[in-house]
Amino acid sequence: MPGYETGRDPAAPIAQPSTYKGMHGSLPDIAAMRSTLIVAGPGLARHGDLGLVDMRAIAPSVAHVLGVALPDATVPPVF
Repeated sequence: MPGYETGRDPAAPIAQPSTYKGMHGSLPDIAAMRSTLIVAGPGLARHGDLGLVDMRAIAPSVAHVLGVALPDATVPPVF
C-alpha cells in the first residue's frame, strides 16, 4: 500500500542473517510500484517484450550476460 513499507526496522539489532533479499520496501503486487527493465548490448539477441519481470530476476539476468554465477538466486534469468 503506498505510504507504507514492509520489512524490519533498520535500527533493530541484528541477531541473525536477514531472510530478506533484494527488498526495496514495497510489495510487488502494487502496479504503481513497478518499473521498467531495458536491456541492450552487443551479443544480446532481441527478445522483444519480456512481459512482467520479477524484480528478483534482474540480478540473475545481468549476471548471466556477464558470465557470472549466482547460485543462491531464487529466480532464474529472463533470457
